[in-house]
Amino acid sequence: MTEVHRSMERQIRSERTERTLKKIYEAFWTLYTKKDISHITVNAVTAQAGIHRSTFYLYFDDVYDLLKKAEAELLKECEALPDTVREKMDVKHTGINDMIVSFYIKNIEKINALTGATGDPSFIFELKKRLIPVMFSHFGVSEDDEDLQMGFDYMITATLSLLSYSYRNDPHADIEVTMRRIHVFIAVGILPLVAARTTDPEILEKLSDPDTNFTRLMKMLKCPIKEWPVIDPDQP
Repeated sequence: MTEVHRSMERQIRSERTERTLKKIYEAFWTLYTKKDISHITVNAVTAQAGIHRSTFYLYFDDVYDLLKKAEAELLKECEALPDTVREKMDVKHTGINDMIVSFYIKNIEKINALTGATGDPSFIFELKKRLIPVMFSHFGVSEDDEDLQMGFDYMITATLSLLSYSYRNDPHADIEVTMRRIHVFIAVGILPLVAARTTDPEILEKLSDPDTNFTRLMKMLKCPIKEWPVIDPDQP
């Protein structure tokens, strides 16, 4: 057999493996988006994929091994985020949030299953491990900044939480409205919205006074948060 023939055979085997794995992953997600992992069996996956049990065990130890590898395949999409973000850099919408939202919408059923009550808590941790370095690079800030490390962690958590809340309550939610809410909550915060909508005169006075904590906060933002003086909410 010539090297050309051997190369062709390797290519055929590789393509066959890729097709088989694709079937298994698709079958798994079909089941996992409908039921807890503890109720999914190898027989159920192989029946859904149309393959033999022996084929399944060529690639996976059990359904839990399949879950971890399916998550890893899903998370690979995050590896392309840095280039995508640079292409779509947008100061107004920060770019990063747009990418998180796009990733969520594309994989909405999978992510909802992974982040649901019976999902895998480690998925969010792994997602943050991939996204936070992208955010440091995107905004041009040092990865040694502890405040921003926490802030970006919060930003990802908040964005995914808002998306999950929105689409679990309304599967047909308007994506543009959801995006606007996310941008406002992260860029502006919640208290300014409260100030704009409250009917309590005392609350309105405290939140609207330019000499209270809002002004102080703006002045302190350039310093590390741990060096800030303690703010007494009862002092004007």
